[in-house]
Order: sequence, then structure tokens, then C-alpha cells
Amino acid sequence: QALEAQARQRGFALAMSPAGMSPAPLHPEGRPLSQEELARLPESSRGELERIAGELQREIAHAMVAFRNLNREAQELTGEVDSGVVRRTIQPIVDELQARFADYPEVVEFLDQVEADMVAHTEVFKSAEAGAGGNAASAGGNAVSGGSGGGASGGGGGNAGEGDFFARYRINDLVDNTYCNGAPVVFESSPSYYNLFGRIDYRARLGALTTDHLMVRAGALHQANGGYLVLEARDVLANPLAWETLKRVLRSEEIRIENIGEQQSPQPASSLRPQPIPVDAKVVLVGGPETLRLLQAADADFPRLFKVIADFDTALERTPENIAKYAAFVAARVGDNRLRPFDKTAVAALVEYASRLAEDQHKLATQFLRLSDVLTEADYWAGQDGAGAVTAEHLIRALREGRRRAGLAQDRLLEAMQRGALRIATDGWAVGQINGLAVYRLGDHSYGRPHRITARAALGRGRMVNIDRESQLTGRLHDKGFLILNGYLQGQYGRSRRLALAASITFEQSYGAVDGDSASSTELYALLSELSGVPINQGIAVTGSVNQAGEVQAIGGATYKIEGFFDLCQARGLTGRQGVMIPRDNLVNLALARRVVDAAAAGQFHIYAVSTIDEGLEVLTGLPAGQPDADGSYPANTIHHRVEQRLDEMNRRMPPPDAAEGDAGW
Repeated sequence: QALEAQARQRGFALAMSPAGMSPAPLHPEGRPLSQEELARLPESSRGELERIAGELQREIAHAMVAFRNLNREAQELTGEVDSGVVRRTIQPIVDELQARFADYPEVVEFLDQVEADMVAHTEVFKSAEAGAGGNAASAGGNAVSGGSGGGASGGGGGNAGEGDFFARYRINDLVDNTYCNGAPVVFESSPSYYNLFGRIDYRARLGALTTDHLMVRAGALHQANGGYLVLEARDVLANPLAWETLKRVLRSEEIRIENIGEQQSPQPASSLRPQPIPVDAKVVLVGGPETLRLLQAADADFPRLFKVIADFDTALERTPENIAKYAAFVAARVGDNRLRPFDKTAVAALVEYASRLAEDQHKLATQFLRLSDVLTEADYWAGQDGAGAVTAEHLIRALREGRRRAGLAQDRLLEAMQRGALRIATDGWAVGQINGLAVYRLGDHSYGRPHRITARAALGRGRMVNIDRESQLTGRLHDKGFLILNGYLQGQYGRSRRLALAASITFEQSYGAVDGDSASSTELYALLSELSGVPINQGIAVTGSVNQAGEVQAIGGATYKIEGFFDLCQARGLTGRQGVMIPRDNLVNLALARRVVDAAAAGQFHIYAVSTIDEGLEVLTGLPAGQPDADGSYPANTIHHRVEQRLDEMNRRMPPPDAAEGDAGW
């Protein structure tokens, strides 16, 4: 205003333009001169006006400098007033929060930073308030209360929107243990690198990827910090980077949130660098014994980091307490899945099935997932019958239907034996021929298969040949069992004579690999029958391993082997002379199906338990094996006597070895 008055005293006005303020000469009437009027003035008048205008322009320049200084002082004073108002407004809130979290220096420091930042950015709150009708105050209030670790964000925070100034005050709660009543226990079913150790997410903005602190995500180790993390060992090992990083975290006792690409990139990338988080968690690896052996042998860090090894059994003792727990398991399954109630006969049938899975009458299998599936299917069959409760019949039907669905290969095998394509005798007598038993497993389904085993003997130098072994169709365990036969023959008959025989043994119509020693006693019976000339009852199938002293030893899969031969005999018609001979030590392993138990109770099918080869010979041949007298001779008409007679005859007919051959040929 002073500048305007000074200009008018000198015949000028101040004109405003985009270029700034400039003096304009006035007409005596008080209006600005036009360009035409200015051009008509004498030269001396125009020169005077230009001189005065120059002086006024310099005055204007000085005034503008003073104006800017005054404006800056005004803004500073205004800012101080605004800051004081903001500080007085939020100070009580911040002080209250800092007092509440006085034991956490990081929180106190963070709240100081929030207060200072809000005071420094008062204009943002004022402009937001003017544009949003006062919402800025509530937004700022929520931001500050977020410093308590609550309200502003939860469960990993959120994404800050574009231009969201107040997102800078929000808290990213990586882990929320509000409802955790004890140490956290975390089961991570997909232990990839990011799922275990966290990650930093990005968003696309104007063609570029950006991130902020709200996009830092926690991993399972963060969730389990202070507690326990349970992992499947195979799944972790399937992610090599996850396994190596897990070991590094356990060694350093801190977690670093880093994206994989940033670790492997040759060029440094601009990104967040969250500070390492101390970790105090117990990591539990769950796996099979093969995985444990692999880690112990191949990873030197494993025994240092995982010091406690716990081996869990696959079966429980069959005690009244554990049977009661099985009943409780059934009740829990019924409640959780809204099944029909199971009566006591159904629970008893499930207990019998659990012993069958464990292959031990004194044990109960702990395959609860498989048992749960059986309960569900039994409930279905009860529904099909319109029953209000599940009984043993429904559970047995569920088991039978499960075998039927998985038993295609077993059915085809039984069909081939019935047609005679696979020659298995179930009646009559034969020399040097016997039915052996094997177990086949297809997933969870196991079944027994009879095999015809034959033996032939002739004059020779004491060499025994296993045709399957010579054809490279046997495993090492089977080869060991066959070699034991030679030890038995040498000890039983070779102490006073040379074994001048050449013998061969084979599994007839066997076109796959054979392993295990469970047929070694069966092979010995066939060979002794061949040497003695005494026929073997073809209605009896045999399983069991043997040692060099002639003792029959326990084998696996006895239940399935018995049922496999029983099914064939039943399909052809039970005669009452059929059965299976097993080692006596396997009696405790039997958990036979009801059809077999009923047939045995009716005398239509028999199960013989033997402890020695001599006992087995008497069952198979009907003749006594024979016991040596004081001279070591066996009584006439016994199996061993007949074998010795045959061996002595072979010795007489076999010429002695020549000098070049020597005893090595025997």
C-alpha cells in the first residue's frame, strides 16, 4: 500500500502481471495511459516518465525483497504456532503410550519419532483436514495408537496405498500371539524358503516395483519364535536353499528376511533391509529312519544342530489301558465326523484289525489315519443297512470291500491257479515237490501267494544249485538261506561220508525276483523228500527259515501267507486235509480273517506250528524223522535213515576223484 501511494504521488499506478509488479503512467483523469496516448507525448515527457518508472521499478524490487523476508518470518511464526498446537495436542497421548510401554525401549523410541514426524508435517494434517472435513485428525489418531502394536494393523500389516501419507505411522505386526496361551507350536506343511523365513512383497507403481515396511511378511520361524516349529524332513530337504538357510538360522540364532533374487543377483538391488530378528525356537524334524540315516551320513551339521533323536514305535502294547484308548479314539472320530455310534463289537473288531496291521497278537498298530478311513467306510455300510449303530459286521464288510478294491492282482493270480495256468497242487502226494509261500505288497494291500518248489538230486561232487540264483533272480537274503541248506546237509549227513550228489532247487513258474530266507526250510523239505523218496502231502503249504542246526525260525507275513493258500484251497473245495505249516515262533503273529478261523474250528483247514525240521518232516510225510542211536545210526523206516541209505548208495556208485581232481571236486 505504501508503494502504491508513492507511485500515485509521482503519476503512476502499479500494474500486476504474470511477470510481476510494474509501474504504469497515469492520465490526468486518473486512468492508465494507452500506448497511443503515450506515443503522442513529446520526447521530453516520455523520457521523464521513463526515468520515474525506472526509479519506481527499483523501489518495487527493494519492496519485494522485504516482502519475501516478512512472509518467511510470518510462515515461521505460523509454523511455530501450529507445531505448538500439535505438540500440546498429541503429547498427552504419546506420554500415556510411552508410560504403558516403558519396559520396551524400542517402542518408546518409535513413539518419539512419530511425535517428531507429526510435528514436522503439520501442514499435511491441515491440508488433509481441509480436504476431508476433519478426517485427518482421526487418521492421525489411529496412526499414533498403532504404535501400541495393535489397532493400526494386524496379522502382517497391510499395503500402503499410493499417496497414503499416514501409512508411515502404521505398524506391521509380523506375528500376533494375542490368543496364544502358551509357547506357539507351528506345523508348516509346505516348508519353502519364503514360507519358513518370510519375504518382502512388491507392488507395481507407474511401471516400477515398489515396496515399504508394510509389505514385509513373516515366515513360519517367526510364528514359532519362542516355541516349536514342526517340519517334515523330506519336504525341507526337497528345498535345498530352505535347508541350508535353516541351518544358518539355527547357528546364528537370528532370522534375516531376504528375498531369494536379492541373494543370488550379481548386482545389488535397492530394497528394504529389515534388521535381523533374534530367534529362540525348537525345530522338530519328522521323518522315517531312511531320512535320518541319510542326514547323519551326508550332512556334518546335522548331528550338531539336531542333538535329540527320538524313535517312535509303530505299535502299542495290547493292554486294557490301550484298548480303552482305542475306544476313546473311535468316540473322538465319531464326534468329529458326525458318524453313527460304534457298538462294542465294532470296537472289538477294530482292535483285532489293529493287531493284524501290527502282525502281532500282543500289539496294536498306530496307523490311525488308516484306521480312521476304515471307521468312515464302516459308517457308510451301516447307513446302507439303515442301522442306527455300527457293528462288527459293518466294519468287517468295510475291510472286505477295501481288499476287493485293491485285490485285482490277487484275484487274477487266484484265477490263474484255478485254471491250472499256474500249477499249484492242493491235494495228493509228490516226491521232491512242495508248496512254498510268499507275500506280495501293493501299497497298503498285502496278500500271500503259493509257489511250487521242486528239488532234484543225482550223482555228483556235492554241488547244490539254486536255479533261480544261477539265473540272477534272487537277492542276497535268499542266497544266504540257500547256502545254509548246504551247512545243514554237511552237519546232518556229511560227518561220516562224502555227499556224492548234485542237487538243484527252483521256484517253478517264478518270473520275478525272489528274496528273503522264509523259503529256506521249504526248500530243505523238498530236497529231503527227493533224497529219501518219501512223498510230501501237497495239501500243506510251508513257510519258515532254517538254521544250520535244523531249527525253524520265524518269518514275516505269516497271516497273509496262510490266507493266500486258504483262499486257493477254498476256491477248489476244502478237503479237511489241507493246511499251512509255520514256525512255532510265529503263532503270536497270527491275526487271521474270520473265514480262516471258522474253517480251522470246523476241522476243514489246519495250521501246524513246528520248531524243527524233524517236526516238519513228520507233518509233511506222515513218517517219523528219526533220532540217532548211540552209534549215530537212525532207525529203519525213518526219513533220515532213508536219506542216509540214498547218500551211501550214491557214494558207492560215484567213482572216487582222480589225483588231478582231488578232494576239491567233492
